Amino acid sequence: MAVIVIGVSGCGKSTVGALLAERLGCRFLEGDMFHDAAAIEKMRRGDPLTDEDRWPWLDRIGEAVASAAASEGTIVVACSALRRAYRDRMRAAIPVRTHFVLLDNSREEILRRLAARTHEFMPASLLDSQFATLERPSADEPVLVLLSNASPEALCRMAVERLTSLQVRA
Repeated sequence: MAVIVIGVSGCGKSTVGALLAERLGCRFLEGDMFHDAAAIEKMRRGDPLTDEDRWPWLDRIGEAVASAAASEGTIVVACSALRRAYRDRMRAAIPVRTHFVLLDNSREEILRRLAARTHEFMPASLLDSQFATLERPSADEPVLVLLSNASPEALCRMAVERLTSLQVRA
């Protein structure tokens, strides 16, 4: 199985994803590590990525997740996957059951979090472009949505409980 923790910058994807991987006893992949140098430089300058910038990045993540899942069984990855088309593309690339967990919160809360941290190449000034890109899951899209006001440990626990119930029903 693949679990992809998604959301805008600062929502807690990496923190919750790493905890989730630890809890599931599997490897964690940080989606930011799959950006190419041009995309990283673009973000450093404060320029939002376009779909054309994101497609190759999503393909690299999809390939890495598919490979890891094939050899290791379960894998957790943090990746913004803001649009449904991005999530659909990743589902198509990953040949195992794929679950998405959206860490959701208000713009104000995310801005507060971004002000309290530094990121290698993702400035807080890009948050509005991420919220503009975000397509919240529709009712027909199986995405677990968690309000990220809870502690990372509580979010991890909620995700594991939901994932476990999905596995039991499968």
